[in-house]
Amino acid sequence: MNRRTSYDRPGRCIFCGDGAAELTKEHILPKAIDGDMVIPKATCDICQKNVGKMEDRIHRRQLLGPRSYLGLKGHGSFRDKRKRFPLKVETVDGEGSVLVDREDHPAMLLFPRYSIPSWFEGIEEKPAFTSAPAVTTRFFNVDYDLLWRKYGILRPVVGQCLFDDWNRYLAKIAHCIAVAGFGVDGFVPLLHERILDERPLTRSLQHFVGCSPNPPPVEKGMHFIRVCELERAGVRYFYVDIQLFSLFDMPLYAVLTGLAPGTPVPAWARSLD
Repeated sequence: MNRRTSYDRPGRCIFCGDGAAELTKEHILPKAIDGDMVIPKATCDICQKNVGKMEDRIHRRQLLGPRSYLGLKGHGSFRDKRKRFPLKVETVDGEGSVLVDREDHPAMLLFPRYSIPSWFEGIEEKPAFTSAPAVTTRFFNVDYDLLWRKYGILRPVVGQCLFDDWNRYLAKIAHCIAVAGFGVDGFVPLLHERILDERPLTRSLQHFVGCSPNPPPVEKGMHFIRVCELERAGVRYFYVDIQLFSLFDMPLYAVLTGLAPGTPVPAWARSLD
């Protein structure tokens, strides 16, 4: 995709549509994972806090180990220069936590591996909810012998996947890419309300996020993003292929982002439930 790092100002919040609020910049890929593409004056304070809390959970929990191992510092509160990080461990009483030196902290990329989304195959009904999907894992810096000798840790819990937040995380990236590429009025958005949906165990993004059937990138960088189009029954859909941490062959996701201008939103895409 175009490697511009700054895009046009939308003129209103790209999530809630508020045009009167004070607006701030929005990183398309979060800075915490080395993102440098920015939409200026794009997010109101309320939506920024909402989205920021979700991103912070992903960065501090699901991606904490890999970010530390790869030296992805981010910004803001993460720049606390901590020398030790908590590591979850299994004990006879359940799960506990032990502080581990930064250089010893295990790192694992753990991403859900979904099926091809039903909209890609022309199925317009929402899928029934299923149990948690399979996951793809990549380990870094896991030295079980050192953890036992230095910290007395026998069974570390080295990764977790926040499925609901992860879907919102991918949806936010896809929505921002669409706004940057098409303009805020250049497509009919489908994700903005769902990105703000904080309800636990929400199903509202299940129909929009899946693994892409498209070929992965040949040239590997830290992350890969590709804007795509698909036509079904005369309707043009816009979706975004996203492969985060592409260097490590993590899943390539397809996120349905919107429709061509003037297209009525199908009934299956309207409800947040």
